Amino acid sequence: MSGFKNNYERKEGSYKPSEVLNFLPNPQDYPRWFNLNRIKKDYDGDLMKMGSQRYYVFRKSLQCHFCDLVGSVMYKERVIGKKGQAPNCGYHFNLYAIDENGNEVLMTKDHVLAKSCGGTDTLDNYVTCCTKCNGDKGSMDYEEFKELKAKEKQESLK
Repeated sequence: MSGFKNNYERKEGSYKPSEVLNFLPNPQDYPRWFNLNRIKKDYDGDLMKMGSQRYYVFRKSLQCHFCDLVGSVMYKERVIGKKGQAPNCGYHFNLYAIDENGNEVLMTKDHVLAKSCGGTDTLDNYVTCCTKCNGDKGSMDYEEFKELKAKEKQESLK
């Protein structure tokens, strides 16, 4: 183990996004009711669930839709419990970008139309987003936040 990162326990080793995302199961090959997380692939001795919606969102784009940060590395991680111990569950892949200061930034998926506004948990309602932008956006309208970030970017270029 290489230790803790944020609230995750990270296993040693890293993966290019293509080493993970090119092996996602094709949903059209399975009945609608089939849980794609039942499909697992071995990565260095760990059976990894390959049906996560995040992976499909990342396959569409590795770039944050708001600040243009690009995810470039994936790690096997698992969530750390409240008492600092890893729960009895397997690892999953997390995607990270490297910011202008050399810091890792966790990438995630974000709803285009927030669930609080009637949005759904479907691939066509998700975009790739860095955790900073996701936190700043909250339940703000997607287009409104995109415009706000564009204005901030233009002002920083002045």
